[in-house]
Amino acid sequence: MSKTSDETTRTAPDVTFKPRGTGLAMRFRCGRCGNPSDASGRGLRHVAGLRTYVCKACKQEIDARRSR
Repeated sequence: MSKTSDETTRTAPDVTFKPRGTGLAMRFRCGRCGNPSDASGRGLRHVAGLRTYVCKACKQEIDARRSR
């Protein structure tokens, strides 16, 4: 007697869940210094004639230079 495909097919075992990394991390590249940085503390400033996001340190430098 021949076997049917239902008898010979094996179900794949469940793949265990392995979390990778920290999940969603909002990062961007600073328009002034070019370093990747967290989105916290960033701000829109004019750099080379364009409004772009800059990191917290660059934002403070630009604001200090502007207030002189």
